[in-house]
Amino acid sequence: MINEVFAAALAQVLAERDGLSVAYFPDGADDAAAIAMVKEANRRRPEREPFSILIRESDLDLLDETCLQVSPQTALKYRLDNRLAVVVGRPPELASFVTTFSEGLSQTFPEGATGVAQIRRIAKALLPEVLHRAGVDLDPNWDRQTTEELLENALLQLREVHSSAGQRTVNWTTNWFEHVRFGSSALVEVLRDEAERAPSRSAESAFREFTYASFGLPAPFDSTRLGGSAASVGAKVNDALEQWWSDKATIEASISLLEKNEVDPHPLRSVR
Repeated sequence: MINEVFAAALAQVLAERDGLSVAYFPDGADDAAAIAMVKEANRRRPEREPFSILIRESDLDLLDETCLQVSPQTALKYRLDNRLAVVVGRPPELASFVTTFSEGLSQTFPEGATGVAQIRRIAKALLPEVLHRAGVDLDPNWDRQTTEELLENALLQLREVHSSAGQRTVNWTTNWFEHVRFGSSALVEVLRDEAERAPSRSAESAFREFTYASFGLPAPFDSTRLGGSAASVGAKVNDALEQWWSDKATIEASISLLEKNEVDPHPLRSVR
């Protein structure tokens, strides 16, 4: 079962906003993440009426106060006080809704300069969530800034990978969102397992080793980022995937090469 740590980080960032806000979930993203985000936002902002509600066209639920799931028409009565509306599926076309709710998460996220700024805020919220859910205790003198930078760069460079891959049957923004969701969950699990396997190892060291791998990215060039410009990183990763990991034959050949490397053993050398 996936750990919805990414949804929790989104909830933390969006729950800091006052007034009427809306977060548009990417079309095709798993509803479970949206529900988890609404529940976490309500946990962080316990108010008389739910701070956060989920808006959708069908499968409504008006009984679960931790995650009310209402239609766009019903949502209009919640245009009061502080509110976070999370939209799943087709965005509401009601002018009275669109004009009163400001975008906390836009329909094009994570595109553009705004998307970059949002990713940076999300990475700062994601780091403590990952460590908390992994049950990791940190050294009081740990380098938080560098660790945040590592996670931030992983999310940003993953954005370049999906963006450069172009449009497929699913929009690249949805693929990025789901990739980050699963990668964040994998990072929680691997840090938890590593803490049990090597309790004396520092969490900062484990984070450096496993962050990029958890998101399916190559090892970073200088410990915190992949080499090359932002524009070239995505193309390079996609080219490498196509050349070395695109089908059964190339995967088998790649693993064979890794198995022969005795100097710097790769984790995939023992995959078969």
